[in-house]
Amino acid sequence: VRRAEGLLEANRSTAALALLRPLLEHLPAAGPDEPLACRARAAAGRAHRRERRHAQVLSSLRPVVAACADARIVSRALYVLAGSAAAAGTEEAVDLYLRLAREFPAHPLADDALFWAAEILSR
Repeated sequence: VRRAEGLLEANRSTAALALLRPLLEHLPAAGPDEPLACRARAAAGRAHRRERRHAQVLSSLRPVVAACADARIVSRALYVLAGSAAAAGTEEAVDLYLRLAREFPAHPLADDALFWAAEILSR
C-alpha cells in the first residue's frame, strides 16, 4: 500500500492501481478496525479519480468515508469523493463538501470544499 501511495504522489495512477487491485481482493471491507483496508481503498479511489473513472471512485470511497476512523484518510477521501460526485452529476456532491467543512473545519481543503459547494449550488 505504501508503494502504491508513493506511485500516486508521483502521478503514476495506472501503476498504483496495478499494485492495489490484487491486494484489494484479499483485504476486508473498510472499517474502523481495518486501517490497512482503509488506506488501500482510499488510494484506489484517488487513483481512479486521476484516471477520471468516477463510478469507481464512488464505489471505492463511499465505504471509506462511511466506516474508517483515521481523520486524515476520511478528510481527503471526502474531498476526492465529492469532486467525483460533482463530475458524475450526482446530488450528493454538495453534502459531501459540506460534511468535509463541518467535520474537519481546520483541514486545508475545508475552504475549497465550501467554495465548490457554493459553486455547485449557484449553478
